[in-house]
Amino acid sequence: MGENFLPELYSMSIHPYLGPFPPLLDENGNSIEHPSSESEMELAYETADPLAESWLQPLKVTLFLLLLYSAYYQYVMVKKPKVVCHDPGRMEDLKKHCPVLFEKYRLTPWAPNAYMQTILRGIFQSLPAHERRREELTMKSDGGRVCLDWFNEKTDNQPTVLMLPGITGSSEDNYVCHWVQNMTELGYRSVVFNYRGCSYKLTTPRMYSGSEIDDLVEVVSHITSKLPRAPLIAIGTSMGTMLLLKYSVECKENPFQAIFLISALWDSFETDRCMYKPLCKYTLSRTLVNSYLGMIKENWSVFEESDKKGELPFDLQEALNIRDMRTLVDKVIAPMFGRNNNKGACEACYSHSRVDDLTVPILALNAADDPLTSTNVIPEQEAKHNTNLMLVTTERGGHIGFMEGVLPFKKTLIDRALIQFARAVFEHDAFSR
Repeated sequence: MGENFLPELYSMSIHPYLGPFPPLLDENGNSIEHPSSESEMELAYETADPLAESWLQPLKVTLFLLLLYSAYYQYVMVKKPKVVCHDPGRMEDLKKHCPVLFEKYRLTPWAPNAYMQTILRGIFQSLPAHERRREELTMKSDGGRVCLDWFNEKTDNQPTVLMLPGITGSSEDNYVCHWVQNMTELGYRSVVFNYRGCSYKLTTPRMYSGSEIDDLVEVVSHITSKLPRAPLIAIGTSMGTMLLLKYSVECKENPFQAIFLISALWDSFETDRCMYKPLCKYTLSRTLVNSYLGMIKENWSVFEESDKKGELPFDLQEALNIRDMRTLVDKVIAPMFGRNNNKGACEACYSHSRVDDLTVPILALNAADDPLTSTNVIPEQEAKHNTNLMLVTTERGGHIGFMEGVLPFKKTLIDRALIQFARAVFEHDAFSR
């Protein structure tokens, strides 16, 4: 090609690196032939329409904003969790066996908001399928029925994990399925406590509440009598953490080697307040209320029969018009369990005043931006007096969110922490009392 290298390339409409050139346009939008000489090339670009390359400007701005956000993400959003543990031995166990809790939490960069983490996790995470054995238990308290789902059963002394989902949750929920999968991969047995009406029909007009542990007491007693030689730990999230905390302070014969709380609700009054924040009230709170009322509708005949006998402690028709959690507890859940109102139900839940009564090693994972609670109620000061508490708080993660990576299809921070925690207890006897 020699001296005429560029003109010859332009005559072929090919750039040596970028490939075919886009057509040149004059001020009237008419196509201009590519120049065959340098003078013609200069003239052509002088008369070309500047709009032909207008797409470059927004591209440059977009790239700049991406670089800016990448720097913000790396240096501001990606941080190590805050770990509080005043027992030197247990802190050493955490560092040795649960290193993920001391690494930087790299949340999904395009989902930094707490509500995005909370809502989108269920969309992007897969739904693993597992073979289960469902066991029905009749409660001594009122003859009602609860269901336990058993997974990966092998031997009598096999390490066992009791799982308590959040409100309206069951073994069919996405995050619970991942818990089961994680434990199955480690060779452990899982048993999920499905609250009354969650994934099965009611037999009595009584459901469940975060303030009532009667069913949990019977479930734990059943498991320990059935598997007396099996090491046992418990995992709970959201309302499940409320039940485990109350169980731990009221039941002195606690069979759990350790407990893992995820998105722990430490104070029911604070959760009640958070439920009334505008965004939470019309998203998460409304969803939970609709799910709870949906179970009442699915078991309408049971409630209607009790209502006709005059035995139902709440107005069935009025209940269907409820739209917020506080009113649901006040008008339905509290009366169902003999409480006067929402305040009475909150008072019956676990209280900070009883933190000294926690006698089992408890690892709790919370996000500072959890929409259903706040960092003000995480018992960091109380942990100085009760060394059973191991508190881990990330700056972001939402409520049962904790997604990681650009494509959050793999394990979340919850999954990775759960795997390391279970192995630490069952295989290394960590956090022993």
